[in-house]
Amino acid sequence: MTPQGVMIFAVFVQVGLSIWAIISLGMTRIAELKKREIALADIAVSTDAYPERIRQYERNVQNQFELPILFFACVCLAISLSAANWIMAGFALAFSISRLIHRHIHVGRNRLQTMFKVYAFGLFCICVMWIGLAYEILLG
Repeated sequence: MTPQGVMIFAVFVQVGLSIWAIISLGMTRIAELKKREIALADIAVSTDAYPERIRQYERNVQNQFELPILFFACVCLAISLSAANWIMAGFALAFSISRLIHRHIHVGRNRLQTMFKVYAFGLFCICVMWIGLAYEILLG
């Protein structure tokens, strides 16, 4: 497999994670509404009426569209500019794995210190990827 292939695989992992997060949020919301403890009118404008557990899922879905934007942009640029290398590929894979772990923590026990460490590692991976991309484009 090439570095580009590894990076594309990492993108598919992240996209799959995002879809999984959206589907599980929807399923969790439906299950909550079936209990009939919340009226549709209570969530028509704001989802604040949902219990904390569902808000965790909502926040996790939002997380899938924050930091990963930088990941997707870097991978697209690296591949389209023929600047992908094995270092970027390794960090792309590490980033996508860190996002899986982050989600597991976020919708699980939600331990903030552990989740932050995993988030910081993912951010570090993104920074290394962008530095690698800049190096390849400007000096490579």
